Parts: sequence; structure tokens; C-alpha cells
Amino acid sequence: MKVLAHALGLIGMSCAIMACTATPEKIQVENQCKDPRPQICTMIYMPVCGLDEKGDINTYASGCNACSRADVVGYSDGACEDTAVQ
Repeated sequence: MKVLAHALGLIGMSCAIMACTATPEKIQVENQCKDPRPQICTMIYMPVCGLDEKGDINTYASGCNACSRADVVGYSDGACEDTAVQ
């Protein structure tokens, strides 16, 4: 009986570990966009890497430009790797 319980425990832990490694890494952002969203942004170019609701990242000219889009949830300072500025 102890052997069966031990085996089931090992199987459960193995599944939990495999699930952790199979889960895609979530992208973290330094700044969260808040409502109300900006309507007008300055022309100061300070690129940021914005994250949208789908999990896609894009480079925006500034944090203001990123958060003015309703689908962007947040951004980190600096341009994203290999994306065009929007």
C-alpha cells in the first residue's frame, strides 16, 4: 500500500514538473497602461517595447504612444528586439 501511494505521489510530482516546463514564459512589463488612455502624445522619441492582450510585442515611439492603443496592456523601456517602430 505504501509503495502504491509513493508511486502515485511520484507520478503526480512528475506531471506537475512537466506542466511547469511546458508552460510558455509570460512576458513581464515594467509599466502597466492605465485608463483613461492618452489621447495626445508628445513627439519625444523614447522607444519602448509594448505588450498587447494577445501576448504580442511591438516597439512604439514612447510609452504614451504604446498606451494610447486600447489593446496594449503595458510596456518596458527600450525597443523590442527585431520589431519595427509603430
